[in-house]
Amino acid sequence: MSGDVKKNRSGDTILAGILRPLPAFIIVTTMTALAFGVPSFQEVVESFTVASYGMTSVILHLLLPPATGLLAALGIYLGFSERSSSPETSETDPFPEGGMSPDERLRAILRNLPVSVLTLSPDRRVSFRNPEAIATFYGEKEGGEDGFLAFIERAGLGSFLDRVLDGSGEVIEEAQDRGRSDGALPVFRINGVPIIRNQRVVEAMFLVEDVSDWKSLREDLSQSEERYRNIFSHAACGIFFVDQNGNYLDANPAALDMLGYSRDELLRLNTRELSADSEQRIRKLRQTPGWVVEETRYLRKDGTIVDVELAGSSFFSGSDTYFIGITKDISARKQLEKLFSAAQSTLSALIDRDGDPIVLCDREGRIWQTNGAADDLLGLPPGEHRNLLLTEALTGDPLDPKKIPVDGTCAIRVDAPGMPTVDCVASRLVEDCVEPFCVVSIRKSRDS
Repeated sequence: MSGDVKKNRSGDTILAGILRPLPAFIIVTTMTALAFGVPSFQEVVESFTVASYGMTSVILHLLLPPATGLLAALGIYLGFSERSSSPETSETDPFPEGGMSPDERLRAILRNLPVSVLTLSPDRRVSFRNPEAIATFYGEKEGGEDGFLAFIERAGLGSFLDRVLDGSGEVIEEAQDRGRSDGALPVFRINGVPIIRNQRVVEAMFLVEDVSDWKSLREDLSQSEERYRNIFSHAACGIFFVDQNGNYLDANPAALDMLGYSRDELLRLNTRELSADSEQRIRKLRQTPGWVVEETRYLRKDGTIVDVELAGSSFFSGSDTYFIGITKDISARKQLEKLFSAAQSTLSALIDRDGDPIVLCDREGRIWQTNGAADDLLGLPPGEHRNLLLTEALTGDPLDPKKIPVDGTCAIRVDAPGMPTVDCVASRLVEDCVEPFCVVSIRKSRDS
């Protein structure tokens, strides 16, 4: 803003300050003068006249009206001046002291913008570049004013530049700078905008952003997603995703095979339809941090039951709670446990019925069960047989009971912590052991 404009604006302000209280002066003076025509007011004037020897009447009639108007006008003027001096209510100066003009604001933005800004004339000369552009394309190693144009040439973006300078509208390209002398390979995203006046391009503005970190992050995310998808698709255990209401959201092929459903069929179901304890499990997962591992049973599509070991955990996405379940089919293990329990019960009954000292041992020579006669022979209190071990008489090595003959005998030792070794003669009672156990008859050796 020029000095003449500022002087004119200051003069206008002063004139407005003088003229603004003038109506108030005229009005107050006139009303004060008219007040002397009111009878009650005249009585007050006469009382002052008597008390002041006749001079008060002259003062009140001649000086009071203009003095009152002057005081009212002065009050209005002072109030207006104070309000006008406040920076919050100033209407005359759009750039108060300490403020910035639009041009100054624009320059401040360009200086601090973390994006390179350049402008090119139609003859491909750089006409402007902000500090970020200078640091990116015109550093000491790049040298000269052709840094940006050299990058355009290295990246093979000549046609891109032509489209922008021809006025084709906003054009966006992405390219990697492979020819930098410092060995860096940054990736730039370039936004070219032609500036058109009188139907011709007078300049082209380019915004150049280094998106190397974003590209790297996007590639990392893509690789992570691919790894997750491979794990999810090829895992041998079943994996489920369930929402907070128990509705299935996703399942991998192993889970679908275990339950006998297609993916579309399963995503229409709720966990309550496949597992009787589903609601209790969801409540437990909500209340328990980390993973919860337990055994449960699922109803397959064909109506059969599958025993599973389920590891479940909750996680949050936004304000919603979701659950992941990793399941392993343990039906075969549960069946073996039942067979093992049945076999052990059968052998236990056999041992208890026989009057000879009999022990039940595994392939490692550990004794799992003894009958009363064996306890008496070995001098054991009830419940101590699990610490016993069959060993070879000569070497003291653990004895595989399958080496004990069925029709003959062999010398063995029974060792236990805290008790003397007992030398015995052993015979296997049955030809085929019920894995993993063998039933062995023992008696004390004559040398014991």
